[in-house]
Amino acid sequence: MNNILSVEDLSISFRQRKGSTENNLHIVKSINFIIPYNKTIALVGESGSGKSLTAHAIMRLLPYPTAYHPTGKITFEGRDLLALPLKQMIHVRGNDIGMIFQEPMSALNPLHTVEKQIGEALETHYSHTHTSSIKTIKEQVLALLTQVKIPEPETKLTAYPHELSGGQRQRVMIAMALANRPKLLIADEPSTALDVTVQKEILDLIKELQVEHQMSVLLITHDLGVVNYMADHVLVMHKGEIIEEGSTAEILQKPKNQYTKQLVNSHPSGDPVKLTLPMDELPALLTTDDISVKFPLSNPLFGRCQSFFHALKKVNVSLKKGTTLGVLGESGSGKSTLALAILRLIQSDGSIYFKEQDISVLNEKEFNAYRRKMQIVFQDPFSSLSPRMSIKQIIGEGLHLQSELTTKEIEQKVVDIMEEVGLDITMQHRYPHEFSGGQRQRIAIARALVLDPQLLFLDEPTSALDRAVQMQVIELLRKLQAERQLSYIFISHDIHVIKALSHDIIVIKEGEIVEYGSAKQVLTTPSHSYTKKLLAATL
Repeated sequence: MNNILSVEDLSISFRQRKGSTENNLHIVKSINFIIPYNKTIALVGESGSGKSLTAHAIMRLLPYPTAYHPTGKITFEGRDLLALPLKQMIHVRGNDIGMIFQEPMSALNPLHTVEKQIGEALETHYSHTHTSSIKTIKEQVLALLTQVKIPEPETKLTAYPHELSGGQRQRVMIAMALANRPKLLIADEPSTALDVTVQKEILDLIKELQVEHQMSVLLITHDLGVVNYMADHVLVMHKGEIIEEGSTAEILQKPKNQYTKQLVNSHPSGDPVKLTLPMDELPALLTTDDISVKFPLSNPLFGRCQSFFHALKKVNVSLKKGTTLGVLGESGSGKSTLALAILRLIQSDGSIYFKEQDISVLNEKEFNAYRRKMQIVFQDPFSSLSPRMSIKQIIGEGLHLQSELTTKEIEQKVVDIMEEVGLDITMQHRYPHEFSGGQRQRIAIARALVLDPQLLFLDEPTSALDRAVQMQVIELLRKLQAERQLSYIFISHDIHVIKALSHDIIVIKEGEIVEYGSAKQVLTTPSHSYTKKLLAATL
């Protein structure tokens, strides 16, 4: 037997009851695939295609009996997992099949320490023939943390998830998944929200541990750069069906299916908006002079804080009208802090000039007139949109606060801006949860643009989106910039996206600008070692 797992004719449906009638929703439709021993199989497709549901079906983690399987069989080393008694299935989870979930912050328990959570994974799946003392468990947890290359693992035993970086949390998830040396590892988007350098470290770690433990890996992702780097074989999933499969080289270089071709060609590409004048002839819209931000690290003593964390250290930037300044750096480097400081949403030192007016010295009432000229689009549109407000209310809220338009004029402006960003106006009475990720981001952009700003801050606006949707949002931003002569400060750790939109780029590390120049110069002939490291880590 060459395959560790085979999926035959698997379907996944959900029971939906409305009153006395039951309408069943068929999500995954009769899929078939195999996972050979010691190989990496990638399951790729857009959000909502059924990738994660398939993984959860293998682990029997779907919300049964609401979820059910009209057809199908999942065979793991000769055993049909769907027919296995629950007690035996619990033994398979963790012992034989491990899983790394997509978002470690929500998958880890915020109330338990790292040692307790990994230790629990070890204790739960201990064979009845083993006896384990607290000391033995602690030693094994420490060994696992060392194995997943967490720096100073002894100091992390008593840490809680919120005290770790994104990369460290993902390493803890990997340690939990590998605690009992499973034969199959399911990695569900293990690097989606991570910086490029951390992403590469996590993927290298999975590859290294795969060789060491002789594991098979089912990798679920929408990032074809990750697929190319990791996978031996690729399954392409679309609307609950596997529409194409083949070796990684076949799928990425010679795709046959039209959807696969679209997926392969959905890499952020193209050039930023063409400027009407040479860069040095364009007027400056925004400049900063020695912007610094510091946060207290301890409770004030007699009203004075003794120690500070310097999030930004004398940062100077200049943004020309109608251009995009890309802000590149890892999580925690100070990218978002810079945006919040310029928007006066956090306290800062230094000067900020908007059209030669020093806005840093204005009081709140005086600065209010500038708020509508500078708007921000956040990373996660779902958390930044009120779930209790309709789209019409969300987009129009700023106009009710910042303008003297009549209700009828506001309603018309909402309709106009929805059409401009590519949203169906018949959807204006719906709520955020009724939209896809890409549609929600268009709503967030519409909310920002309805006030006719001159400057838009875009804080990782595409990082949570599939590549195909990313391209749509990038095209939309280019179109809006060209038509409205907007200026953007575009914050990202994705070099492909930065390259597609930016005229100038700054690279921030530990609160300081380490490189500043035209996009072409920074991305093709970087001078700083940190920039070179970021570029080298890009998949």
